[in-house]
Formats: sequence, structure tokens, C-alpha cells
Amino acid sequence: MFLRIVARQSTTKESHTLFRAGFALVLGLFVSLSGCRTVDYQAANLPSHLQPAPVYNAQSLDLARLSQGTSQADRVMPGDVLSVAVTTGIEERPMPPWPLRVDENGTVDVPLVGPVTVANMKWTDVDKAVRQVSMEREVYRNPKVSVTLQERETITVTVMGAVSKPGQYKLPAVSTDLVSALSAASGLTEEADTIVEIYRPAGGSGDNLSGYPLGSGNTQVTRVDLVQATQGTVPNLMLVDGTTVMVPKRAPQRVSVMGVVNKPSQYDIPIDRPMRLLDAIAIAGDRRMQFADRVSVLRLDPSSGKPVLIGASIRRARKNGQDNSDNIVLAPGDVVTVDETLLTTTIDALNNVVRFGFNSAVPGF
Repeated sequence: MFLRIVARQSTTKESHTLFRAGFALVLGLFVSLSGCRTVDYQAANLPSHLQPAPVYNAQSLDLARLSQGTSQADRVMPGDVLSVAVTTGIEERPMPPWPLRVDENGTVDVPLVGPVTVANMKWTDVDKAVRQVSMEREVYRNPKVSVTLQERETITVTVMGAVSKPGQYKLPAVSTDLVSALSAASGLTEEADTIVEIYRPAGGSGDNLSGYPLGSGNTQVTRVDLVQATQGTVPNLMLVDGTTVMVPKRAPQRVSVMGVVNKPSQYDIPIDRPMRLLDAIAIAGDRRMQFADRVSVLRLDPSSGKPVLIGASIRRARKNGQDNSDNIVLAPGDVVTVDETLLTTTIDALNNVVRFGFNSAVPGF
């Protein structure tokens, strides 16, 4: 019995010693934390140059605004094949129509009549032009002319990258623009970037294609920002034979979440919506200690390229959700840290001391 009491007193003294040692550790942490770096900006007063750029999903853009080919769909173009019939009304049997191809100069060689310029004419005007020329050349006095489209000139366009059905497509030359090529490939995938590259043969009919040449030799490359193009002035996006359209995959955009969270790691920003501070913390499994409140966001300043530290509060961010300025939109590359403050460190250290002291005081632990 005496030995049991002595052993219990000895154990209690060891627990007190451990507690005093733990308290000294907490005090030391307080001293070290007092020298931590202060933030450069508060989330509530973040200047405009530190605001992240909007997140755009290529699939959600209104690409119909870029459509340019349909405006010429009712016009004759070089390479088209026309079915032309000319009668005087005195023939014993109907004359078969002639299949005539529009040459590169935009003319058709009508039998007996000769070359007639028809390029860029509306279909309703071609028969009038043939009739007028035949009368001016005194080939016919009052002919009846019928003109129909037999075959459209086509070009070959290759579409590659983040589209649903990559491949080569034969498309009408008169209406083949960027939108037509993407539509032929069944549209963009969710991985598509908003920057599209157009590789086209130099010297083609589309030399005035908007952009800047990046290639050399027989190829020119034009980069088209779909966001800018759909929101501003639409550039000339008509394509020529042998063009290749490349849709790169969207580069992964991530943020890092660290500190007092359950699952610190890197996380992808959604492609269809912005990621806010509370979103990132929730994806990281929320806080290990619910009273942790202070957050630091490390972000590169786009204007200077230097890192800045943005301070925020989870409590204030949760107060009004997305309408609250502390629940800031995160930028790609941001490092979000739920800070270990004096309070979180003290509680964590005391918990460890209590657990260790309790385990040491109970036999078998």
C-alpha cells in the first residue's frame, strides 16, 4: 500500500513537470510568432491591379458572333460549278445545260457567248449577266437564261487539339471561317483553351487574316483570343485551302492551400466559375481547429512580378459569403495559408501537453 501511494505521487510530479515544460514551449512560440511578417494588403481593400483576371470557359463563349462565312453564301465564287442553259425559244427540243466552272479570274466560258464575269455576283444576277453579254455580243437577240449551282468549291481544313472530333474536313470555300471549322469538328471540349492558333499557307487569299505572323517559310501562324474576339471587334477569320486550326488544351490553373487545414495540397481552379477563399478552404477539408480565423494569401503582383501578402478573415468571409470582400476570388498560383496564430499554437501545444501528460500518468500508455 505504501509503495502504491509513493508511485502515484511520483507520477503526479512527473505530470506537473511535463506541464511546466509544455507551458515554457508555448511561451517560446509566442515570442517567435511575435516577429512574423505583417500583410501588405487587406482583402477588404485590395487594389484593382491585384484583382485576378476573370475565368473564361471556352465552351461558354458565344462563338456565333465570329461567324463570317454566311454573308457570302449567296454569291458565286471561283471554283464553283454552274449549270447554265441558254435557249431562244425556237428549239425543237430543250437544250441540255452546260456544266461550267468559274475560273480563278471569276469568269465562266459560256459556249458561243464567251467569257462572262460572274464572281461575287448573287445567284439572282448571274442569269441576267449572261443574257446581257450574249445580247451585247449579238450572239442571241432575246435569249432565256437559266443558271443553277451544281457544285460548290471546297477547301480542306484540318482541325486538331481540344475539339470533339479532330480530323480533316472538306468545307465550302465561300463560307469556311474559324467557326465553320470548329463546328465541323463538333465543337470545343471542356479542356479547350481560349487561345486558338491558325496555321495557314502563306500567299493564300486570306493574307489579310488578323493577327501577327509567327511562322516562317510557307506557313503563317495567327493566334486568336476567343474572349477578345467575342467581346470586341471581330477580326477576319476566313480560312484558305490547307489551313490547320489548333486548339490547345487549357493549362492547369491551381492554388495551394496550407496551414491549419486537414488536407493541405494543390487544387485545380474550376473551369466554369471562379474559386473563392472559402471554396479553397472547404476543398482542403476545412480547418483542423475551428477557431482558426486568420488567413494569408501569397500572390504575385502582375504589375511588378513581386510577391505580396494579402490578409483575410474566415469569420468575415463567412458573414456575407460572396458579397463579402474577405471572401476574395483566388488567382492561379495563389498560396492560401490558414495561419497558425498565437491562439491556435497555444491550444495545439496545450492539447499535446495534456495528451502526453495524461498518457504518461496512466499505467499501460
